[in-house]
Amino acid sequence: MACSARHDPVMVSEVMDALGIVSGMVVVDLTVGLGGHAREMFNHLGGNGILVGFDQDHEAIKIAKSKFTDEENKQIQWVHANFRDTECVQNIVKNKRIDACLMDLGVSSFQLDVPRRGFSFQGTGVLDMRMNSENCVTAKDILDGFSEHDLADVFYLYGQERKSRAIARSIARKRRAKKDITAQDLAQSASYAYRKMTRRRIHPATKIFQALRILVNDELNALADALPLWCSSLKPGGRMCVISYHSLEDGLVKNVFRTLTKEKRLRLVCKKPLVPSEEEVFKNPRSRSAKLRIVESCTHD
Repeated sequence: MACSARHDPVMVSEVMDALGIVSGMVVVDLTVGLGGHAREMFNHLGGNGILVGFDQDHEAIKIAKSKFTDEENKQIQWVHANFRDTECVQNIVKNKRIDACLMDLGVSSFQLDVPRRGFSFQGTGVLDMRMNSENCVTAKDILDGFSEHDLADVFYLYGQERKSRAIARSIARKRRAKKDITAQDLAQSASYAYRKMTRRRIHPATKIFQALRILVNDELNALADALPLWCSSLKPGGRMCVISYHSLEDGLVKNVFRTLTKEKRLRLVCKKPLVPSEEEVFKNPRSRSAKLRIVESCTHD
């Protein structure tokens, strides 16, 4: 089955170079998305090794699986779960330690480009934003149930939006006038708050959608839980790569890695994060904010 969804894996050459995947390794892609990185990881294993593909989005896993033949899929373990799931970590690792591990954080191209998922301010569907459709709370629930003050706090804390109060006030007015707040309503509220600014690098609604998505999926807490778990599952000399897309994610990753480095559990492979080349950003503008951090386990068995 061919995959129709367009997907450009970010910094794929840098990730493969950093992980150093060779035949016989145990390799985990914790955010398999549409399978771009997983495909490269599998190729580097050369048919001899173990690849585990993790994702909380069941639809994404289906698409990722379509990038492999039936025979190849028999050699891959696909896991529909959040990467913070301790039981899944234990079941996967068992007596095997991991050689290479990747987290590519944020929202995938597929999620952004499918209107019914509600991730994009250009969409027309219900404001859902759940990466795992089995979770209960949607972005619509938050917009319906949170007070104006609480919405402003969400936009400020998770979106780092300096006009959070004005945008929340505008949303509250719209909420009083109509039953359901749409993606267009959010975009209009954000645009109105920035109406006097003629030049902006990003769309005014970008940070609002980011904030809601982070809260709906509990992304920062999940990341804080997962990083120490997976780092402790690495073999001595095993490596982890983490790609983040905004300062909240990157700051959290940096701090966890710094703590584990001070505890002599990790070694920083690069002191500063790697960023995409100008050529990659030109070809794939969504990669422009990516930062890649690389660590190596120095824990001894």
